Amino acid sequence: MTEEASKCFDAALALEPDRLGSRLGATFVLESRGELETAEASYRRICEDCGESGLALSLFADFLAGQNRIDEARSLFEQALRVDPDEVSALRKYATLLSVLDQDDEAEKLFRRALLLRADDPHTLYLYGRFLSQFAGREQDALNHLERAAEHGEGRAAALVTELKEALAQDS
Repeated sequence: MTEEASKCFDAALALEPDRLGSRLGATFVLESRGELETAEASYRRICEDCGESGLALSLFADFLAGQNRIDEARSLFEQALRVDPDEVSALRKYATLLSVLDQDDEAEKLFRRALLLRADDPHTLYLYGRFLSQFAGREQDALNHLERAAEHGEGRAAALVTELKEALAQDS
């Protein structure tokens, strides 16, 4: 993360120290700088203060998953979805974790629910497309989702679209 972005989050936090978005942004800066213990403590404080925020809970869960603390992450994702069953970020991130854990049926249900709630979300389209390609072996479905993700600005999708088109052409 650039120093400029870090300064912006610091300024937002200085202006509105109690605002959830400012606190989460500042915590993300800590995480991106590799200050993991401080970031974890910040996530914990935010979740204690804002326990009814599905977004805060899911971001902390995603942080824990990145630290390979899978059981804690799962528990927080489930708590986030109890608090806010329509939190697309939690649905998408939990689905991604479940797919890595070979729980494909449950992952697909969560991806589909996220897309029902926000059909044009580029991140969900990208991750679901990747899931369909890598874990479900459904390349044509994956290609459709990845193309939509690219149309909606998800830059990572374009490379996978090209790769899948080449693979499908070879299989023909």
